[in-house]
Amino acid sequence: METILLVDDNALILETLTLVMKAGLRNAAIRTARNGSDAIGILKSSPVDLILTDINMPVMDGYHLVEYRNRHCPGVPVLVMTAEMSPEVTKRLKSLGITGYLEKPFEADTLTSLVLDSLHLPVPAGPGVAS
Repeated sequence: METILLVDDNALILETLTLVMKAGLRNAAIRTARNGSDAIGILKSSPVDLILTDINMPVMDGYHLVEYRNRHCPGVPVLVMTAEMSPEVTKRLKSLGITGYLEKPFEADTLTSLVLDSLHLPVPAGPGVAS
């Protein structure tokens, strides 16, 4: 069972992401945090298989969370989401080693596909598709 850490300061977005992840990865355990500092607390107490984080959050932003991950758990894939994608943001993410990112708003299927790919999991067969 994969454990996914969702990090966003918006409670509605966290709730929506949790529903999307549970629908797309039925066996995944979902952990949530409202900022990078809370996320680090979770990372210190239990392993996760993937981090999906917003960039702009109070207390500690997503950039600092990624820097922590780079130092302490570099094997954990990170996907970043932001409503403020720009060439500067893309450049900073790439400098931190992040190549998986989404611009808000995004489609649930796009997110699920990116998460499955990052976890190296197969895309589940849809209705009427032989597996």
